[in-house]
Amino acid sequence: MTPNYYGSDHDRTVGAALFRRMRELFETEPIADRITTETLPGPAVREDQQIIDAGLDHGRCGYHVVGTCAMGPAEDDVVDAELRVRGVAGLRVVDCSVMPTMVSGNLNAPIMAMAWRAADLVLGTA
Repeated sequence: MTPNYYGSDHDRTVGAALFRRMRELFETEPIADRITTETLPGPAVREDQQIIDAGLDHGRCGYHVVGTCAMGPAEDDVVDAELRVRGVAGLRVVDCSVMPTMVSGNLNAPIMAMAWRAADLVLGTA
């Protein structure tokens, strides 16, 4: 997966503005007296392009990729409610890619539940 972070002018503008806002927040009490120094990207990074480059070099996403084979009722959704790939006989997808949106917690339990349900579907016991 290539997430294409900062792939558009809008992404770059918003990303740099967000970074500046985070700096403002960290320079405001009550947290300012607890921050000793900015380590990454460092206080010398000031210009938009420097901020964007630092984000591309050091930034990471904390989320698992979801929604690439989103489940739903519409014909253009990749997977149906029984995890079958529309238009491909005998193929099911059983991973977090079928989740149409990101959940707010760890994905381990939902994926285990999905796998359990998928086993029942495949065995015809559901």
